[in-house]
Amino acid sequence: MPGVSSFRRILSRAARGALAGLLAAFTALAVAELVAGLVRPAAGPVTVVGGAVIDRTPPSVKDFAIRTFGENDK
Repeated sequence: MPGVSSFRRILSRAARGALAGLLAAFTALAVAELVAGLVRPAAGPVTVVGGAVIDRTPPSVKDFAIRTFGENDK
């Protein structure tokens, strides 16, 4: 069945591509956090994106999260 092996080869190739993309994203994020930690820790991408998400969250959702999880989330 040549069709099955061809499908597996394509799937395997796609899986390798997806893994390479994930590793590249992880490496970029790690380098950005490292550089931010050395230069200005408050400018790290995770901190900045987290702050932006919190700032854009509706007040009712924010209040629910604070009531449910408390303010000591870090």
